[in-house]
Amino acid sequence: MARKRQRTTDADPQPARPENTRAAPPTAPPRFINAGLILLIILAGALAYATSFGGGFVFDDARYIADYEHIDQFWPPWPHLATRRPVVQLSLALNYAISGLNTWSYHLFNLVVHLLAGLTLFGLVRRTLLLPRWAGRFATSASYFAAAVAGLWVVHPLNTQSVVYIVQRGEALMGLFYLLTIYSVLRGSTGRADTAWYLLAIIACALGMATKGVMISAPLVVLIYDRVFLADSWAGLLRKRWWLYVGLFLTIGVLALVGVAQGIVAPQYPKFATVGFGYQGATPFDYLRTEAGVVLHYIRLAFVPYPLILDYDWPAADQPLKWLLPGLVIVILLVATVLALWRKPGLGFAGVWFFLILAPTSSIVPIRDAAFEHRMYLSLAAIILLVVFGVYALLRRFFNPPQRSRVAIILVALVGVGMAAATARRNLDYHSPLRMWRQIVHHRPTNARAQNNLGLALENDGQLEAAMQHYRRALELNARLQGPHYNLANLLRQQAGQIPAAIEHFHTAIKLDPKFVQAYTNLGEALKASGRTEEAIEAYKGALRLDPDRPMAHFNLGNALLKLRRYDEAVEHFRAAIASKPEYVKAHVNLAYTLDLLGRHDEAIETYRTAVKLDPEMFTAHLNLALLLERHDRSAEALPYYQAAARLRPDNADVQVRLGLLLEQLGRPREALEVYEQAARHHPDNTQITGHRQRLQRQLNN
Repeated sequence: MARKRQRTTDADPQPARPENTRAAPPTAPPRFINAGLILLIILAGALAYATSFGGGFVFDDARYIADYEHIDQFWPPWPHLATRRPVVQLSLALNYAISGLNTWSYHLFNLVVHLLAGLTLFGLVRRTLLLPRWAGRFATSASYFAAAVAGLWVVHPLNTQSVVYIVQRGEALMGLFYLLTIYSVLRGSTGRADTAWYLLAIIACALGMATKGVMISAPLVVLIYDRVFLADSWAGLLRKRWWLYVGLFLTIGVLALVGVAQGIVAPQYPKFATVGFGYQGATPFDYLRTEAGVVLHYIRLAFVPYPLILDYDWPAADQPLKWLLPGLVIVILLVATVLALWRKPGLGFAGVWFFLILAPTSSIVPIRDAAFEHRMYLSLAAIILLVVFGVYALLRRFFNPPQRSRVAIILVALVGVGMAAATARRNLDYHSPLRMWRQIVHHRPTNARAQNNLGLALENDGQLEAAMQHYRRALELNARLQGPHYNLANLLRQQAGQIPAAIEHFHTAIKLDPKFVQAYTNLGEALKASGRTEEAIEAYKGALRLDPDRPMAHFNLGNALLKLRRYDEAVEHFRAAIASKPEYVKAHVNLAYTLDLLGRHDEAIETYRTAVKLDPEMFTAHLNLALLLERHDRSAEALPYYQAAARLRPDNADVQVRLGLLLEQLGRPREALEVYEQAARHHPDNTQITGHRQRLQRQLNN
């Protein structure tokens, strides 16, 4: 990479090329200055994200946390290693082990990762500016430049999605490993323990690959960084560090091990693919055209981070007017990056950083969602670095050194405080799904998915009519979304006379997504409620074909078979529900009831006993067991279960009468009288209770 030697300034760093890149660095500020700047970055980040801890689960959080079947198994890690993002899933399982579904530990983890990434960025920028190639130009200012870049990046509102949206910790974790990889190579090339640092770089790179596929660009970015800042030639670079790059590029194999590569190149189910060349929603060229506008939007948000939107549903650029001008701007920026690499490599590397980190999600690999703000997490650092040096270059033109430093500090402080305040405000949107989706619908009213999710938030808030309106609006915008059909069907089946309409929407949801297990289950419930029990059975069986171990489907199928008096089959499915979910109390109760109908009374009794042990507060289990025991002349054994049932439902007159009669039968009339008197207080007009009480009083008085 040939270059002309040029005159340089602080704001336009262009390295000279001394022979020895391992020369001792120039004198830097005292260590307490660096320590103070590090503490300032941590404090700024902590204050900006202090409001994030009230946030709950949003969007895909439930899918990857609450609904993740292995979330309660942190160790051994084997189930997590079988996922496409094993490091992310393992970290979520760790949080679950700490705080269950309470989100404080999840948010704390995300914030710590973000702060560590910010500190690594600080170290990377600082040590890069202190390299001997700069001939001491930044000996006294490197720490301040690095603190400005890292501090502004840490508090920038555009990063909130990567920090506050819990499952998007994948972007922040990947960013941390990305930065650690480059930082380790820098330390290895300028220090003594080079082998240890290079091994750390390879490990960090491998962990990044196991975190998120965007890490695929890291080996190439490190190679370019090495050539621009550390090595005098390609030959010298490869001669000194060939094994490092063999190791770094081999880490790409991790993407194949976890299944990411296969999902991109040849997804197992192309019809349902949401990313990769098998995705049927866009061709690589279609996606590339759309991303031109998306990348320009990202750049705008770096300067004006408003409005920030969790779910864009970005439309395809399907007409030339939508992509020609944005495409031209991107081409100009790419050409400028290449020219800068040739003439001003330090400046050019910022462009390389920006484009190569965005490339996996913003180039030719189609993704269903064309735009997500978290994809700018690391690329944002390049823009901030260019702005910091650009503004400082302007200040050099108008102010002398003392004034320049004061103005620079004031500008960084003002911008930083403004960004931190905006970040703190943005965090509040994550506190409530209802607030978040209202904000998204306000800015993107034609986003069908947002309309559907706002409907869900309203439904969870008890606003059922409003929820139904948003489900219908979602279907007006996109009738091929299965979610609104399913959610609307669930509301309709709760309304009188609307079950036929609900059944139609369930059928449509299943047609759009034949693997929609829960839709099969709820369709079965709607069919059963409308008296179409045989059809309901087929719906439940459809769910079980997709998920043979689904306890709810087995339970519901057992109930349908019980209704048709197919008792032996019902028993089979109740047992299957219990096998999948041993603590499923209702399945135990219905199994016991069915066994009783089959005349298998001893099995029924033991099954009821299991149910009351699992849930001592379950009224039905206690009552049914008491009735069964009494019916088989085991009254003494029935007594404690009648007593438990009476305690749980003191207003149930029938239970109180049965308990009283049993106590009389067991020769405990005074206790029976107390039961009748208590029952009379709840039912003063119940003649049966009054009659038993008066009769027993007369007997006791005589």
